Amino acid sequence: MTDIIQRYGCASEGSKFLDLNGIRFHYREFGQREKPTLVLIHGIVDSLHTWELLISHLKDNYHLVTIDLPGFGLSDIIPIDDDMVKSIVDHLNDAFKELNLSKFHLVGNSLGGLIAWNYSFHYSESVDKLILLSPGAFYQKFPWIFDISHPLINKVIRKTGRFSLKHLIPLTGPMVPGLVYNFENLSYIRQQFRRIADLMTCEENFENYINILEAAYHYDFKDSLKIPEIQNEILLIHGRKDRVIPMEPQVQKWRRLIPGLKVLNPDDSAHMPQWEKPELLSREIKKFLSS
Repeated sequence: MTDIIQRYGCASEGSKFLDLNGIRFHYREFGQREKPTLVLIHGIVDSLHTWELLISHLKDNYHLVTIDLPGFGLSDIIPIDDDMVKSIVDHLNDAFKELNLSKFHLVGNSLGGLIAWNYSFHYSESVDKLILLSPGAFYQKFPWIFDISHPLINKVIRKTGRFSLKHLIPLTGPMVPGLVYNFENLSYIRQQFRRIADLMTCEENFENYINILEAAYHYDFKDSLKIPEIQNEILLIHGRKDRVIPMEPQVQKWRRLIPGLKVLNPDDSAHMPQWEKPELLSREIKKFLSS
């Protein structure tokens, strides 16, 4: 883990580590504390590095906090129980308290979006506005490539192990249908898949990633019953080309449950708008937060 921390947890790039009762959290802060705070939460098998392009557009206007979810990136895993989402939310709340974050806007992508709106439901007093990027929310069938519980896929992953995945992820990641659509930043996108492969396949992380993926695949989506009770103003950004969490019927269900929901559906964006459209994303975030 020392090598991977040196590569992806450099203090010179803003990395800091927080110890909460023996659980290590990796986080970074940018901008000035007196400005409005945005906390950004990444998606599954991702890490806080996913926000780099967006940060460059927002750090002059906001105090930004990015954090690795438990079990991903350089943060320690927490016990996987029957209510994994609530457990993650509670651990994040402890981390935010330790960082003296009392009121902030919350941004989440994919699994991070699911965590963000659940956090808003449970700790609404801490959240101002909520920005969700292709968030998990309602029942769906995920593309087969994400089905770690599938006997064949599970066998291949566990038999071929982390060394094969380290080379496969950078090759196959860009080809996953509807994960990335706009390849204007192709070299950057390839770099992101290499980073994901490095962090996922390091010896200390590999089993954790696989176990969380298995648990996530069996998530029952019952938390969606809480959505009508969310009190925070929401901006939902969902790319039309997303096939990981397809825009419809997801957006339609959100509209039905949240009157006055603000929705943006970029035509040439899929599941990772922070990679594909950071300029557009930053403009829409600034517009929403200043309204």
